[in-house]
Amino acid sequence: GKGKLLWRVDADCRPYILNLDKSILCFRDDEPGPAKVAFDVYGFNGEKTKSMPVNKELVDWSVSANEKNIVLALEGGHVILIDGTQKTVTWEADIPGDVVALGASSENPATVAVLFNKKREKEQLGPAVAVFSSKGDIRFQAAVSGRFEELSISPSGSTIALYGNSPYGQFLVNLKKDP
Repeated sequence: GKGKLLWRVDADCRPYILNLDKSILCFRDDEPGPAKVAFDVYGFNGEKTKSMPVNKELVDWSVSANEKNIVLALEGGHVILIDGTQKTVTWEADIPGDVVALGASSENPATVAVLFNKKREKEQLGPAVAVFSSKGDIRFQAAVSGRFEELSISPSGSTIALYGNSPYGQFLVNLKKDP
């Protein structure tokens, strides 16, 4: 069969399709230096409907399983939770280190988990996980031993999994919040 080009946009970004509201998020995490925009939003017709301005480099991003929450990590440990439907900021917070990976639950508003390399001034203290409440307060923070690169959070926000690969082997850690 044959396909047909519906539209094309010259864009230096990574696309993520949101089926819930028929839009495409175009994340600008590969731009060098401080970004002016974290992502653009395009309709399925190719029309740009919104941009999310930022003043630091986009380090990582994640979209919740139900597509209702978007979480961004900017350089310097700045974390932003965005309402995935309205594309507006729910809360912003800072962590004491550099973000490695993050995720958002499907709750409304979301629980956010962040894997980061903890710092004190210029001293590296090692990997840690911070869990933010739906209001943006740190509910839980703990050091984790090992080298981790990926984080996954369950839709309910009750379970967090970390994955790491090092010369000493591969690791999977499962964290669960107390009831």
